[in-house]
Amino acid sequence: MFGLGQPLADGLKFIFKEEYTPAQVDRRLFLLAPITILTAALAVFAVIPFGSMLPPIAGLTGEPIPLVIAPGIDVGMIYVFALSSIAVYGVILGDWASNSKYSFLGGLRSSAQMIAYELPLGLGILGVVLATGSLRLDEIIQTQSASDWFAVTQPLGFVVFVIAAFAEAARLPFDLPEAEQELIGGYHTEYAGMKLLLFLVAEFLHMITAAFLIVILFFGGWHLPFGLTGPSGGGEAIGWGHALLRLCR
Repeated sequence: MFGLGQPLADGLKFIFKEEYTPAQVDRRLFLLAPITILTAALAVFAVIPFGSMLPPIAGLTGEPIPLVIAPGIDVGMIYVFALSSIAVYGVILGDWASNSKYSFLGGLRSSAQMIAYELPLGLGILGVVLATGSLRLDEIIQTQSASDWFAVTQPLGFVVFVIAAFAEAARLPFDLPEAEQELIGGYHTEYAGMKLLLFLVAEFLHMITAAFLIVILFFGGWHLPFGLTGPSGGGEAIGWGHALLRLCR
């Protein structure tokens, strides 16, 4: 219905496909590549806050519940960029271990593009970090709750960051690494079944992470616009009504 079952059908298709490994590959590196890129994509979410905090739950806890896996990380943005850079090694491992010219060409194009756009990606948030005076994602959000969104005050940085994020995720028009008309499938041409699924899941997680970062860095995170941030002007002491509104945000 409305195409909502397509992702589930695609996932089941990959799970039940034959786990075929070509004879010419380096098996250890061939298996390590999708694990590396998926691990890096998942580990990024450790420092991304999903909300300020929920109010105390009666009978369970007397303190607010922070909605972040690893709170209080002072180098949150450096952590995110470090792990996103590790994904390049997964791509390089995949194309090198495949011993295929199609995979090799796709890997070269993909790694070159990912490395090249790391620079504008970092420059895009430079103004945000300087204006906030911190690398903590929650403090960047709190700064915007007390003033205008950085998308308004720093439009050039916002545009540069969005374009670089599209290129990092190999979305149109930056889909050169996986141009099927030229490279069949790019760096993961020789992969099938669950191994290919790990690559594709990591790719979609990268897009989700980019969406999280765009909202956190430039659109005030979970804070609502027009002063609808909560009883304390964007503070953490909120009720369940404002918590639900922030989750919908």
